Amino acid sequence: MSDNAYSIAVLPFVNMTSDPENEYFSDGVTEEIINALTRIEGLQVTARTSSFAFKGKNRDIREIGQELGVETVLEGSVRKAGNRVRITAQLIKVKDGYHLWSENYDRHLEDIFSLQDEISLKIAHKCHNYPTHPHFLNHQLKTPTANMDAYQIYLKGRYYSNKWAEEDFRIAIELYEEAIDLAPDFALPYAGMAGLYTAMGALAMISNQEASEKARFFIKKALTIDDQRAECLMALSGIMFWYEWEFAKAMDLLEEALSIVPGNAEAMGFLGLYKAFSGKLPEGKRELERALKADPYSLQLHFAKCVIYQIEEDFEGMYQEADLVLQLHPKFWRGVLFKAHAAYFQEKYDEAIRHFETIYFNEQPGVIVTAAGGLACCYLKMGDLERSEKYINQVLQAFKNDIAFPCAAYCLVMYYQEKNQAEVAIAYLKQGIAKKVSDFVFLPHDPTFRPLWQHPEFFELAENIKRRGERKQLGLVVENKTRYATSNLQEEDACIIDERLMAYMQEEKPFLDNQLCLPQLAEELGINTNYLSQVINERHGKNFVEFINEYRVAALKSKLENPDNRQFTILSLAFDCGFNSKTTFNTAFKKITGLTPSQYLKKVG
Repeated sequence: MSDNAYSIAVLPFVNMTSDPENEYFSDGVTEEIINALTRIEGLQVTARTSSFAFKGKNRDIREIGQELGVETVLEGSVRKAGNRVRITAQLIKVKDGYHLWSENYDRHLEDIFSLQDEISLKIAHKCHNYPTHPHFLNHQLKTPTANMDAYQIYLKGRYYSNKWAEEDFRIAIELYEEAIDLAPDFALPYAGMAGLYTAMGALAMISNQEASEKARFFIKKALTIDDQRAECLMALSGIMFWYEWEFAKAMDLLEEALSIVPGNAEAMGFLGLYKAFSGKLPEGKRELERALKADPYSLQLHFAKCVIYQIEEDFEGMYQEADLVLQLHPKFWRGVLFKAHAAYFQEKYDEAIRHFETIYFNEQPGVIVTAAGGLACCYLKMGDLERSEKYINQVLQAFKNDIAFPCAAYCLVMYYQEKNQAEVAIAYLKQGIAKKVSDFVFLPHDPTFRPLWQHPEFFELAENIKRRGERKQLGLVVENKTRYATSNLQEEDACIIDERLMAYMQEEKPFLDNQLCLPQLAEELGINTNYLSQVINERHGKNFVEFINEYRVAALKSKLENPDNRQFTILSLAFDCGFNSKTTFNTAFKKITGLTPSQYLKKVG
C-alpha cells in the first residue's frame, strides 16, 4: 500500500457498445480523466501504462489497488451512441472495497471535455480533506477543440500510438493527419506527430534526419496553436534533447510541463533520465523512482532504468531490468540489446552473441547494423578475426551508404577502441557528434567508451557535451529569434500590442486571477491570441506562463517584504498573488529570484 493517502488508479473504462471500434473512445475517456487528475498537486495518480496493464483482466479491485500501491481505484464504463454518451463511474476504497462515490452521466458528445473534468474534480474532492482549495477548483482543462469528429479521430490515433510497434505508429500517423485535416487549429495531433517521429528516430524505425525534420515541423505547428499544453512542451523537450542537444533547455521544458501536470509520470521519468545523462545521477535516479511509483508497468521508464544501471556500471542490475522490459514488451529489440551489452560488459561473450543474433535477423536496418556491430566486437574479443571482420564490414558499408548512420557510428567507435585504434575511433566519434547521434548524448558518462576516457580529444568532446547540460539558451526549433513559431505580425503592430499589454498589466493586474490563460488575456485586450503570444515570446523572451509568473513573483516579493503580512503563510500569500499550485509558485519563484520563498523571507528579515 502506498504511504501516500491521496492516491488513485483509474482502470480502463469498459466499452459497453457492440462496436469494437468504440474501444479507442472508451480508452481515450479513461486517459483524459487520468490526464486531468495529474494536474492536481498532492494526488498520486497511477499512469496510463500501468492502469491499462489490467485491461480485460477479471481481477479483484482490492488486489489491483494493492498491486499498484494506491488508496483508491476508479472504474467505469462508456456507452457511445451517435451524438450521445453515457458514462458510469465509481470510486472504490482499496482497503475494504467500500464505494466512496458513484454516478451516472448522460450527455451530448460535445460535453465530453467538461464531463471528464467534472469527474476528476469530484474525485479530487473525495480524495482530499480540503474540497474548497482553489487549486482543486481551478484546475480545469481548456477545451482542446470544438470539432468532435477530429477529437475522436485523435483519440483513435493515440490508441494506436500507445501500442509501441512500428505498424501501429504508422496507423497513428494516418489518424493524426486525418484529425489535422478536419481541425487545422487542433494542437494535440501535431504534438502527437512530433512525439511519434521523435520516438521512431530513437527506435531506429526511420533515419535520425527524417525523424528530426518531421518532428520539428509538427512541433512548430503545435506551438503556434497552443504553447501552454503539457503535451506540446513534452514533445518539444524530446526534440531539444535528442536532436538539438540543448539538454538544459530540454529539462526546463519538462519542469514547465510538470508545473501544469505535476503527476505526469512520463515527464518525471524523462526528466530523471535527462538529469542522469547530464551528470546529476542521484537526482535523476530519485526522479525516475518517483515516476516508476506512478507508472510501475511503463516500458519507457524501465528502459530508462536500464540506462541508469549502465551509467552506474551495474551490469547485473541492467540485465535483470532488461528482463522486466521484455516481460512488458517481448518484441522490444532494445530490451534484448541491453541484455547483450550487459553480458558483453561482463565478458560473457558467448551469451552476448546469442542475444545479438536474436535481433540480427530483423527487418529494420538500424537493428541489423547494431547487432552486426555487437557481433563484430564479441568475435574480436574472442580472437575470431574472420567473423569479426565480416560483421564490421557490414557496419562500415552501412556507414558509407548513410544507412542507420547513428547505429553504425556508435558501433564503429566501440569496435575501433576495442581494437586499440583510438585515433580511428575518435574520428568516427567526431562524425557522430557532428550529426548529433542520439546514442552519444550521455557520452561523458557511458562506460562503453571507458578505453577512450583518458584520450585528450575524447575528454574535450565529452566536456563540450557536458557544457550543453549546463547552459541555458532561448533558441529552439524555429529559425528566428522567437521562442516558438510565430505569425506574420508587422513590427509596428507588435509595438502597439506590447504597449497596450504593459499598460494593462500595470493598471488592471490580470495576473492576480489564478485562472488567467492566454486566450482570456487576449480577449480582454481585444487582440488576436497568436499575435499576443508572439509579442510575449519575441519582446520578452518568455512564454505566456513565464511572463505572467514574473508579475506574480514580483507581487509576492512585495507582500513578503511587508511586516504586516508575517501573520499569513507564504502559500496563502502566493495564492493571493495569482498562483494556484504550491509546486508552480515554488518553481517560478526560485527560477526568477534564485532563492526559495523561505530563503527570500529570511533574507528580507
